[in-house]
Amino acid sequence: EAINRKQQEVESFGRDTLRSISYLDILKCGFRFEQPYIDLLESNWMNEVVNELLTPASIMYDFFFLLNNDGDDPKHNRNNFHRDQSYFGGARCSLMFLIPLVDFTEEIGPTEIIPGSHLIESKPSDEFCEAHLMKIIARAGDVIVFDPSVWHRAGTNATKQWRPAIIVRFQLPFLKRPIDLTSVYRTEAEGASDILRKTLGFNC
Repeated sequence: EAINRKQQEVESFGRDTLRSISYLDILKCGFRFEQPYIDLLESNWMNEVVNELLTPASIMYDFFFLLNNDGDDPKHNRNNFHRDQSYFGGARCSLMFLIPLVDFTEEIGPTEIIPGSHLIESKPSDEFCEAHLMKIIARAGDVIVFDPSVWHRAGTNATKQWRPAIIVRFQLPFLKRPIDLTSVYRTEAEGASDILRKTLGFNC
């Protein structure tokens, strides 16, 4: 489904336009009020991890699909080592779930992380990153959880295949989101469960 939705965007807006704004390999606002998506956000296992590693008051920052089909463009932040959460003195403020929808093999460009780098305030040197990176080899359906302030990048996809993965990020509720999900999903959320409304940010 993620690939089909992305292909529709390409047909509507054009490959060059999407690439120019770094949106060719990403599908933002991926959550839909359909049962598989709702089941994921309401799942006991996901909420238990969030409650334990962050706080029960956490809200969803974003839910998107990463396709890793534009790895030859160095302008894309995700193709270079970066962190998705600013450094707050080593305090954990957010949590990332990475769920591959295909096998993350060496050839298809698995996500690469620098273990322990969430405790480093400034970006390590490229030499340090290359020497200490860890490639996340995983099977479709596996769940990888990490602190978004870990320095990481998308691996180089040496195939012509899409490498779709679900990214769900949670954060402390006082941090501002780039998209107000309570506005995006206001109508659909009227009959939603308490846990889903909390996750979308209706309680804060």
